[in-house]
Amino acid sequence: QSPRYMTSDNSGRLFIADTNGQTIRVYNVNTGDVTTFAGTLQMPAGYVDGVGTAARIHRPRGLTSDGTSIYIAEFDQHTIRQGVIATGSITTNVG
Repeated sequence: QSPRYMTSDNSGRLFIADTNGQTIRVYNVNTGDVTTFAGTLQMPAGYVDGVGTAARIHRPRGLTSDGTSIYIAEFDQHTIRQGVIATGSITTNVG
């Protein structure tokens, strides 16, 4: 819906914050596939730790990666979340 911020895990995947879609998307530059890493457009939006689409992400903004995790800044929830790339697990670090 509204891709705004992205980061790479340096293996050919771009993680994209879909701010109004309440999700983190993954674009595989090698295959052209787009998948959902975490979150869902299903309402209500909010923040719930979980794996993949069981996690809730509210208006993700800034993203960065250290190669094994992505870190998500949530605008409306005032949180920093961590997504482990290998497992798809989303947890709240701060906020």
